[in-house]
Amino acid sequence: MIRNSIKPIAIIGGGISGLTAGVALAKQGIDSIVFERDEALSQNGSGTTISKNALDLLERLDVLDQLQKESFKTDKIIIKSGKDKITELSPNILYTTRQKITEILAESYIKLGGQILYGHNFKFFNEDKKELVF
Repeated sequence: MIRNSIKPIAIIGGGISGLTAGVALAKQGIDSIVFERDEALSQNGSGTTISKNALDLLERLDVLDQLQKESFKTDKIIIKSGKDKITELSPNILYTTRQKITEILAESYIKLGGQILYGHNFKFFNEDKKELVF
């Protein structure tokens, strides 16, 4: 579905960065297609932390609320040396998995009209023909 007068933008890779780009473009009314080499979203995902700048971006993309429901946030961090407390921090950090971030971004991207094409292993861009080769 093309909502603008230009061809959709090709995004190579359906990971966190590619899907974030897709959601950001879709929210601006710019069509894109995500090309992912795997046959489905990855079910593997290590734990990760998301700090303030990324949280602000996810909020602007309207995916933070959903991610917070399925993640963990700590109220404080206490740094000690032995039994002595050195300092206490109130971090604005979310603990989650890469898989969960990818899943929520993909869901949002598709709801916004985005398209993910699986099984497309990008090889090169043919400049003469102005086309992607998979």
